[in-house]
This record gives sequence, structure tokens and C-alpha cells, in this order.
Amino acid sequence: MLFKEERLKTEFFKMDPIVRLMAIHFEVLCKEYFKITPVCTRIFDDIKGATGVHPAGRAIDFRNETGGKRMFTDEQVKFLVSEMNKRFPGHDNLATCIHHSFNGGPYHFHIQKTLGDKYDKDLSCFDYHK
Repeated sequence: MLFKEERLKTEFFKMDPIVRLMAIHFEVLCKEYFKITPVCTRIFDDIKGATGVHPAGRAIDFRNETGGKRMFTDEQVKFLVSEMNKRFPGHDNLATCIHHSFNGGPYHFHIQKTLGDKYDKDLSCFDYHK
């Protein structure tokens, strides 16, 4: 994966390790299915009106739109969101992966582990032999 800013590389290794694994899985899907290298745009940065999941190190964002142009088609977005949510089902009725625009900003993939998620005790979502 690429990082929009150099500091994001450091932040990547300081964030929740489960979210780091989710991000790596997202990267694999992007590269294997679409030959696209995802670009990380946000980890710890706080934005006014946000829930606080980023400053807590439980979320990561990946670019889909820059300069009005998208990296992924609608079909690719649907596939990635669906596959991420199948592999990492949230346990708090919130999706693990969404594709959205926040406060009118560019569209991006938002991947999170919320407080209700119990991946640290139930790692069955990492069983790649299913």
C-alpha cells in the first residue's frame, strides 16, 4: 500500500493490530482483483464531527477519489465493501468497511474496528481456509 504522507507509515504500525490486518487484507483484494495499489489517507487524524474512531487508532481510510477522478469503479467498490464485511463482520451492527464522503470530502473507503467488535478473542474471520 502507499501512504499519502510519510507520517502515515509510522502511524500504521501504531494503530490497532486488528485494523492493520484488515488494511492488509484490503490491499490484497485491491491488488489481486484489480491491480490497484490502495493509498492510505488517514489513520489518527481527527476531523470535526467525526466519532473519534480514528484518534483511537481503530480506523483507516483509503482514497478512492482525487481531483474529481475515481480509482475504483462502482462495481469494484461494491465488491471490496462486500468482501471486507464478509471477512470481518462487525459485532455492533455497524459495517466494518464503508465507502463514503465525509463532510463533502472526497469519496474513500473507511475501515474500522468499533468498540463492540471482538476480533481479539474471536479470530475466525482470519481463517483463509473457509
